[in-house]
Amino acid sequence: MILTLQFLLQVLGIVGLVGYFSYRSGEESINEIAHQLIDATAKTTEQELDRFFGNAHLVLETNQSLLKRQRLDAQNFADLEAHFFDMIKLYPEFTAMAFYTPQSQVIGVVIDRVGILTAPGTIATTEKLDVGLGTSHFYRLNDQGERIEHLFEVDHDPTERSWYGQAVESNQLDWTPIMALVTAPLGGILAFRSVQNEGQLQGVLAITLIINDISEFLRSLRLSPQSQVFIIEKSGNLVATSTEENVAPVTTVDGTNILTRLPAIESENPLTQATANALLAQAMPTETDQSWSFQFSAAVSGLENRQIFRGVGDPQRYFVNVTPYQNGTTLDWQIITVVPESDFMGAIYANLRRT
Repeated sequence: MILTLQFLLQVLGIVGLVGYFSYRSGEESINEIAHQLIDATAKTTEQELDRFFGNAHLVLETNQSLLKRQRLDAQNFADLEAHFFDMIKLYPEFTAMAFYTPQSQVIGVVIDRVGILTAPGTIATTEKLDVGLGTSHFYRLNDQGERIEHLFEVDHDPTERSWYGQAVESNQLDWTPIMALVTAPLGGILAFRSVQNEGQLQGVLAITLIINDISEFLRSLRLSPQSQVFIIEKSGNLVATSTEENVAPVTTVDGTNILTRLPAIESENPLTQATANALLAQAMPTETDQSWSFQFSAAVSGLENRQIFRGVGDPQRYFVNVTPYQNGTTLDWQIITVVPESDFMGAIYANLRRT
């Protein structure tokens, strides 16, 4: 009986050791897999941002060159309209392309992809011939780029916008901050580039991108079940997120579109908020242009903890990658990828049960 008990204890001890080493090996695997996932997600997001913004760079530089070499005539609005019509169909991320003269005259083409102001997919031209404060008229275009219907009009003076002055002064390609669009209740960002010929200002080229398109891309990423990726400015305001949260809501008051920015620490999503608060508590690395990682533990409401003897709301460990992203002098963002440890624990516990 005593020998049998000793043998049983030895067997249980060996099984326990095997289980322990299996668990430790599993933990090491979890660390490796988690870091591989968050690094790959950050890299994919960075590449998409490069494409998203890079096409605007390419088209602005091309159009500036065409105007400087007089392959396009800055005074011929009909030719500019036809050129913009052809170009905007090639780049699905573009919402508008326009040319603004020093006298505040405008010619451009816009596409309403989701039907905010017109039928989805409508391409329209915007033309302002008034000098100074005046009226921009919007016309629906057919498939051949011909005007077929007057849609609406907007009074404004684009040369009074801060980005126009910045474009003229810097004479470099750059970006506006995220802002409300004049003609639609959407948050957007403009790439701009002045056109000068022999020291004389011909005008400013601009391309409009919708900021929510970045969130749409993040939502398309293949992430683990409860992980997230979001982008913040150095101010802490959210730029985009893989969740369904609207991070840049726009309201219209007395005909003016007003953008509200959302700090990540005030997000309604518990994991976004917890990660943002954990980020604030971290010591920033000295090499601010390099990606870096950290871990934190927290009880995040609504997230399932899939570890043994734990449930919804119990503390667990989270892996976080922070990747800086810069473009021009204005865009200075951080890509944040966060993965809960419990997303990977199922395989470990299955292995433990087998041992």
